[in-house]
Amino acid sequence: MILQQDFMKRDLPKSDKEKYNLISCSLVLNFVPSHEERGQMLKRITQFLKKPVASIDKSQQLRLLSSLFLVLPLPCVTNSRYLDKEHLQKIMKSLGFTQTFYHEAKKVAYWIFDWDGKIQRNASFTKKELHSGSNRNNFCITL
Repeated sequence: MILQQDFMKRDLPKSDKEKYNLISCSLVLNFVPSHEERGQMLKRITQFLKKPVASIDKSQQLRLLSSLFLVLPLPCVTNSRYLDKEHLQKIMKSLGFTQTFYHEAKKVAYWIFDWDGKIQRNASFTKKELHSGSNRNNFCITL
C-alpha cells in the first residue's frame, strides 16, 4: 500500500523499529519549494535511517546497511547556477553520506548513498553561485 503524506510533518521515529535501512527519495527533493527546505529534508532523512551496521557484500567490500536512493532531474546538477554533482557530494558528506552508486540517464540522475551516521553539526552550505550563465536554472540546496 502506498500512503501519500508530507514527510516534513511526519512524526519522528521513537525507536529503531520505526526506522528504515533504505529511504527512496525519487523525484521528490526537486519539488520542495525552497533551497532551505531541501536541506532540512536531507537532514531529516537521517533521523529516519537506522544506525548503520557494517556488512561484507559478495565482492568482499564493506557496506553500510543504511542508505538513501536519490533521484533528481539531470538539469538540477548539470545546469544549475548553485549546485553541481561535486557540490551535492559535499553536502551529502557533511550529513554522513558516501556515494556508492551514480548513474546519469537522459533526463534524470540516480544516486545511492550509504549513511555512516556521522553528521558534521557545524557544516554550512549557503546559496553561492558556482556556474554563471543566463541559460542556467536556480536549483539549490542549503544547510
